[in-house]
Amino acid sequence: MINNNYYMVLPFVIARVEDSKGRVLIGQLPDSPRKPYPLLWDIPGGKLEENETIEECLAREVREETGFEITEMKLLGIFHHSGSRMRSDCKSLIPSLGMCFKVKVKGKLKPDEMDNMHFASNKELKTLKLTPWSEYFLKDLNL
Repeated sequence: MINNNYYMVLPFVIARVEDSKGRVLIGQLPDSPRKPYPLLWDIPGGKLEENETIEECLAREVREETGFEITEMKLLGIFHHSGSRMRSDCKSLIPSLGMCFKVKVKGKLKPDEMDNMHFASNKELKTLKLTPWSEYFLKDLNL
């Protein structure tokens, strides 16, 4: 028997943006029922819209959340967020597939959708409660 819910996933993209000192751009998610992990720290990103390419989605989300324009992007990996990876504090049961890109950007930081957005050092990142996908795509920083 096929479990059709298993194959229904929400695609999303996230961007790992680093400054010249190797610090990572993060922001705190608002306390909203629309967010699966309210008040946790996250890297910029969001859901793919209908008829949008992954690259278009990434550029749109980065622009909307940070004010930056992407100049380069490289796929870092893919994260499957399912029941087996969801933590007990998750407010959403929708399985999702996250594609993370390391990006270079230009422009001036103008945060819009997340609170307290800033570039964080590895030392600071180790003290923050991150979303599972942010944790996953920052693991090479030895957090």
